[in-house]
Amino acid sequence: MPLYRFEQNDIFHNRIETHPQCNFILHNGNVYFNNRPQISGSFTSSVPNVPSGYINLYELNADRSTTHHTFDSSVDDIDKRSNPPKKSLIFPYLVKDGTFTDFKTISLTTVDGVNVDAHTAAEYGAILTGSYPLSATIVKEYFAADHVVSSRTTLSHSIAEENLRPVSDDHGIQIKSKLYNKIKALENVLDYYLYLSPHYAYSTASSPFVGWNKGVQELGLVSVPSIFYGSSIEKGTVNLKFYTTGTLLAELKDSRKNGELVQVGPTGSNESGSVAGVVLYNEGFLILTGSWDLSEGLHTENYTGSIDKPKWICFGQSISGTITAPSSSFELNFSGTNHVPVMTMLAHARKGQLNHSNNPSYIEYKQTMTPISSSIKYLEQPELKLANLVSSSYSDPTASFRKHTFISEIGVYDRDRNLIAIAKPATPVKKTEERDFTFKLKLDF
Repeated sequence: MPLYRFEQNDIFHNRIETHPQCNFILHNGNVYFNNRPQISGSFTSSVPNVPSGYINLYELNADRSTTHHTFDSSVDDIDKRSNPPKKSLIFPYLVKDGTFTDFKTISLTTVDGVNVDAHTAAEYGAILTGSYPLSATIVKEYFAADHVVSSRTTLSHSIAEENLRPVSDDHGIQIKSKLYNKIKALENVLDYYLYLSPHYAYSTASSPFVGWNKGVQELGLVSVPSIFYGSSIEKGTVNLKFYTTGTLLAELKDSRKNGELVQVGPTGSNESGSVAGVVLYNEGFLILTGSWDLSEGLHTENYTGSIDKPKWICFGQSISGTITAPSSSFELNFSGTNHVPVMTMLAHARKGQLNHSNNPSYIEYKQTMTPISSSIKYLEQPELKLANLVSSSYSDPTASFRKHTFISEIGVYDRDRNLIAIAKPATPVKKTEERDFTFKLKLDF
């Protein structure tokens, strides 16, 4: 089998920009992603072993039972190999040693009444395990008015405003509620995007032209994991729809491509043309601030734990698991931006090359191929005839003999001659001595 080295101009690298589309339907605690149906497997009721609307990272344990396998130090290693667990979940593990290698996410355990991480508490040589599958979906959270100040007050040692200090845990780490962390942590990010729109301003301290403070303002936060959109959300593709009893109540779209979520429909709807929130394209957040009644007093439902009017800040709140709003449904659409590195390789089959094969079918049928051997010599058959594969218009005589082969596979090797990829054409390509071919191979990373 001949090997050819790629020349300098035979390999080049580029990057393909793709825009995967995402559609989420939210209704009464359920999420449906890209209209994917719920599939039952042999060992789990939901393939790939995650709830509807979730993505299974790595797609491990796609159809396995939830029986976990644990290591038993009392069982001999030979017994473990001869009696492996059946239908157990794949899980990551590592052995504690002196390298301080640990999982990114750790759990806490109690030792002598003090909380310590599991890695520190484990003995050297102990096996530390994680779990699969890893899954992700969108999350919607509602933040009531004065949410930042209220969350800080409940955690402080003193109610006095000048003494608001968060409580610390056993490691000296400040304990802050999710409400305080998530909104306050976005302050710098929001202010960074002020060049796009003043609606990104966190407070009047960020921009004197606004009259709000997002630490006090009632709002909603939609979090989209990056596994759904890639590098960033594509500008101009975000679309939110609010339905009641199956009828479109209102629609938002970032039609200006500057991050503003503008109410674009239905025509003549309450506050049509108003900005109801902003999009953080690179971070995957949608901050909804629209608090007007979308139904103009015609509909009420349990959106925030109590009966309320349909508002944009209530969008998708029913997927939180604690809110029931069976008469309302929500739809979120957007496209992502994903950059895929691509290596393009040009493999040449030049004239006069690759016209011989070591395949036994290349030899004419019914010939003696057994080598001549004795105690003093080994000689292969010297007069073997090649099969004439040239087609003829007549059954006899056959056409004149011409060497040709069929290229069915192209192997790609590394510098150590390890096979790393195989390319196959849709049908074998006929190669004659006067033909010159160049195969274009692409490899995505």
